[in-house]
Amino acid sequence: MFRRYMNPFIFASIFITAILASGCSYSGDREAEVIPLMAYLESDETQYLVDLAAQPYELNSISISYGDDSSHEVLILDGNAEVINSIDIKGLGADIGVDTDTAYISFSASEDEKDRLLVKGCLSAEAQEARKRESILIKAFDGKSMAVLGDSISAYYGYIPTGYEPQYPTADVELSDMWWYRVAKRLGMDISRINACAGSGVTEYSWAFRSVDRLASDRRTAELDGIGAVPDIIFVWIGANDVFGGAPMDLLISAYRAMVEDIKRNYPESHIYLCTYYNTGEEDIWLNTIIRDICTELDVELMDIEKCGITSENKDRYILPDGLHPNRDGSHLIGAWVAEQLLKNGE
Repeated sequence: MFRRYMNPFIFASIFITAILASGCSYSGDREAEVIPLMAYLESDETQYLVDLAAQPYELNSISISYGDDSSHEVLILDGNAEVINSIDIKGLGADIGVDTDTAYISFSASEDEKDRLLVKGCLSAEAQEARKRESILIKAFDGKSMAVLGDSISAYYGYIPTGYEPQYPTADVELSDMWWYRVAKRLGMDISRINACAGSGVTEYSWAFRSVDRLASDRRTAELDGIGAVPDIIFVWIGANDVFGGAPMDLLISAYRAMVEDIKRNYPESHIYLCTYYNTGEEDIWLNTIIRDICTELDVELMDIEKCGITSENKDRYILPDGLHPNRDGSHLIGAWVAEQLLKNGE
């Protein structure tokens, strides 16, 4: 059984089949969505944890069904992951209310029960309206294309140019976890090009400088389109390796400005987003200030990922042990946050 206090951020995240449905009902013409759950194995059962803050919509309640008549204990936890209530439910289904003190809901399932377990989130009235508005906005992105010019955070083997160094996949980060994949999936977009390389940057201070093609060179800034398709949106997320390599600020500013000017010249019809970096406390990312200033100077869009919610306090949950690269949860958070900002902007 679940311990009466715990740190939920030590668990590996997984997904189980679950439906997020308006009003606790599911309509066949609406695509089912999964509720992200964290889980860990304890003896012969799997303990599940619903993180309410990680849900894409505000929930009024969680419906849990085991598909039989057995009894199960459900624990209600606060923001410190301490148990504040315990509820016994029957296996055929029960609604667990969500109030302002509830941060997590925990329950367990045996191997036999896991295949029958169904978890549904019931949207609040505000969330139902938000979802309707979002459905309208998503249609504006459907069929559009996106490209990325980036470093290791965006570099997935097989989706980057031949000879470039990948960072992913890792033990827990697969293609469907990559932040750009999740943005495209969420908004119905196509991916034109992922021009990303581990260690790359915009100056000779990045470790990949020996191959000019791996810098944000004239060649890289001209290779962001797919086959005969100019990307509608271009994300530029690069420059941290220059900071880590000790690039002088003046050199980095001039090189970054030149890179953006090249992209604007090559893709005058594309919407260009410069991405800042989350700050895990490993380095003072003063590059973010430069990126914001260049957005204003050159009249391009800002994707201020520093505000996505990854901080030095929660980096163990969202960042790989190297202290820099997002893990599965971090990639999911970034992808969800970027998609949300695009929807707010209306593209």
